[in-house]
Amino acid sequence: MVPAPTPSAKVRRTRIDYDSPEVQAIVESVPESMTYREASERISALIGRRIDSGNLYRYCKRRKIQTRSQLSNRFQEIPPDEERGTISTDQENRAPSVEIIDDEEPQTSQSSSAEPSPAWVKAILEGQKRLEQSVQRLEQKFTADVQRLEAAINSLVPVAVHGTDPQGQRVFYEIHEDPNSVSFNGYDPHFPSTSQTLPNPAPGEPFELVLSRGKLPALRVTDPSGNVVRLYRQGGKGRPGSNTLYYRCSRCDNLYGKRDSTAKVKFVNGRPASTLFPTHHEQCKGLTPCAAEELQARREEKAIKKARRAESNRISQSNHTDNDENNNDNTAEWSS
Repeated sequence: MVPAPTPSAKVRRTRIDYDSPEVQAIVESVPESMTYREASERISALIGRRIDSGNLYRYCKRRKIQTRSQLSNRFQEIPPDEERGTISTDQENRAPSVEIIDDEEPQTSQSSSAEPSPAWVKAILEGQKRLEQSVQRLEQKFTADVQRLEAAINSLVPVAVHGTDPQGQRVFYEIHEDPNSVSFNGYDPHFPSTSQTLPNPAPGEPFELVLSRGKLPALRVTDPSGNVVRLYRQGGKGRPGSNTLYYRCSRCDNLYGKRDSTAKVKFVNGRPASTLFPTHHEQCKGLTPCAAEELQARREEKAIKKARRAESNRISQSNHTDNDENNNDNTAEWSS
């Protein structure tokens, strides 16, 4: 006596015949022309039995994977170029001609060369000409940028200093740009230009002016003993049109909280109008001469690096903009 089939066996025996032309046409139209639910409803109406859309989706996924694997196997079975044939290039018209030798029928193999159409050859030559012109423009621009950057790096030197005292005494000087130097940002990165009138002390004076971290004049005063150096930042100006400048101690500002007891030095017309050695906070010890020189060198080095980094970013942005313009020009030429 033959046992009754299990439900799973019934399902296997009565599953959909996807190889039938009607079902295959519906499956190939998914999901471009219809959804999986609509396709399952049409197949159900065709075979007279309800088909789940999830089962149809899984079948289509498996079918796609199998098709992809079959195509990859076919490509792997293709022999390499050395065994298939040889490729020769015609230098006169720059159009490739391919000679293929079939390995399956070596006795009846015949060499055939595909002759390109004149329009295709003309389009290839025009495209190659436009590409060469674009490459030449980019090379010229990159060369100019490199030369300009090298000139700017070589010009990072102290700028010229000129006396401006109308009375003949070398008390004032101004910082000017060196006309022989090249700078992208309009000023020398080592010593930025400024229109401020800065005091130039006479020989033996205990003070001198340097540039601070914020590219402003800062006062450096050396103690009579020569072992302590005080740095004062420019704290403010007098009334508009006056020649009064105030220099304050930043360390005392932090300790006192910017009260009136902060150590400060007053300059009028480029000369000190108050004592150069005010009373500082007890915790404000000052700097040694070596530490002051090291601090100034670090500030100048940081200013140079910042200027170089800003210029490098500007050049890279300019190159990206030019590349976008060239791409737009090429697109317009191809479309026309």
